[in-house]
Amino acid sequence: MTDSPETLTARRLWVTTYRSTGDAGLTCRRCGISRPTLRKWSRRFAESGHEGLRSVNRRPHRLAQSKRTPELSERILTLRRERNIGSKRLQTELMRCDKLRLSTSTIHRVLADAAVKPLRRSKRPSVPKRYSRPYAGDRVQVVQSPLDERAGTTEGSPRYGVPPG
Repeated sequence: MTDSPETLTARRLWVTTYRSTGDAGLTCRRCGISRPTLRKWSRRFAESGHEGLRSVNRRPHRLAQSKRTPELSERILTLRRERNIGSKRLQTELMRCDKLRLSTSTIHRVLADAAVKPLRRSKRPSVPKRYSRPYAGDRVQVVQSPLDERAGTTEGSPRYGVPPG
C-alpha cells in the first residue's frame, strides 16, 4: 500500500506531539484521533522508526485450503443431474447421504464453474388473485349462525338478529 506524504506527515506529527507532551488525551484532542489509533502508530514508530508509520498490507499470507476436490465436484454435479435440485437441497442431501458439510456458496461455486443452468422457477401467477366488488366501497354481507342454534336450541336470538321461532 502506498501512503500519501500528507498521511505520513500527520502520523509523524501525532507521534512527536505525544512524545513531547506525554499526554495521550491532549494529543488525541489536538489531532482529532482516537487513543487506540495513537497507541497503534506510537507502538509502530517505537518498533520500526519512520518506516513503521507506513501502512501494512493486511492480505493473508496464505489462503485457506479449498474444500472443492474433483471427486466432490463430480458428486455435486451428479446429484444435480439426477435429482434436479438447487444448492440448498444439494447441501442437505450431501449431509444426509455422504456426511459432507458444505456451504451453499461452495456448492453454488461448483455449479457456476461447471456452467450449469439455473433451475426453472415454478409457474406461479405473477399477480395474486384479489377479491373485488363491482363498486368501490361496496359492502359485503356476512352470514353468521347464532350461538343458540349451535347449542341445540330452536329459539332464535334477538342479539344476533335472528327472529324467534
